[in-house]
Amino acid sequence: MNSVLLSLLRCPVCKGQVSPDGASLRCQGCTNAYTVRDGIPIMLRADSPLLQNHKEHAPAALQKTIRLTGKPWSTEFLGRAQRKLARPLKKLKKVGTFSRPKGTDKSYLHLLQELPEDSLGLDLGARKHRITRHCVTLDVYPWVNVDVVGDGHELPFGNNAFDFVWCNAVLEHVPYPTKVAEEITRILKPGALAFIQTPFMEGIHYYPHDYFRFTIQGLRVLFPGLQEVKCGVSAGPSQVLPDLLQQYFLFCSLTPSGVKRAPVVLYPYVLLTNCIVAPLRLLDYVLKGRQGYARWARAYYFVGRKN
Repeated sequence: MNSVLLSLLRCPVCKGQVSPDGASLRCQGCTNAYTVRDGIPIMLRADSPLLQNHKEHAPAALQKTIRLTGKPWSTEFLGRAQRKLARPLKKLKKVGTFSRPKGTDKSYLHLLQELPEDSLGLDLGARKHRITRHCVTLDVYPWVNVDVVGDGHELPFGNNAFDFVWCNAVLEHVPYPTKVAEEITRILKPGALAFIQTPFMEGIHYYPHDYFRFTIQGLRVLFPGLQEVKCGVSAGPSQVLPDLLQQYFLFCSLTPSGVKRAPVVLYPYVLLTNCIVAPLRLLDYVLKGRQGYARWARAYYFVGRKN
């Protein structure tokens, strides 16, 4: 663990400073200890609300109804099939990914790129990716490239610590988004930016840990301590209809009892539906800016500056 990261870390319970104590970090205030595994500090208390929530299991009837269990009928399977089948088509794909065409509003990305190169940021919910070179990555799981394992409800950092916070498709997966929003605001330096992106018209994913959807106005209410810099549509309505059709066609491929078909059958099926619906995503080029465009968006973004 590098010295910069150690200087940033605080106890998630009392926000006291932590220091190395053998194979762990110990809070100098409340004396709580936090394990360090493979150089990654696990800054979670045993009764963390996020951990408690992850221990709960979805009702069997609901799980059976929506069938989001990682099997070939799930959204996760559809994503894997889509990525595998897209590889031979890379040279033909000139409009971005299937779900994020280049015609959508990327003002929030431009604002991020305009920050000084040495700006210290937090990538909250980073998973396997790092949004900029000079940022700390935090996730609830120790993915590759994750610097800290922590809970967004109790961020293990001091007040006014970061020049920006990047939070992409995270707030819908936390049970108490208001608390996470308060924590994001707390750790921002005065004048620092928060980059927030959340889905709106998007199907349930990462079940059972998918709780909320947000409008632009909802994001404004969620961050009362931030002055709005920019907000808009990060994925338009033309991304909603293809997703719905893909899922509908995929569900129709199941047997009446819901028995899965072999992947060798489903992969070509997913390829066929992608070929049919992919052109619909281009309609955002035409519809963008028209009245009502934002009402049916797949995702919104909000960029706010701490007062």
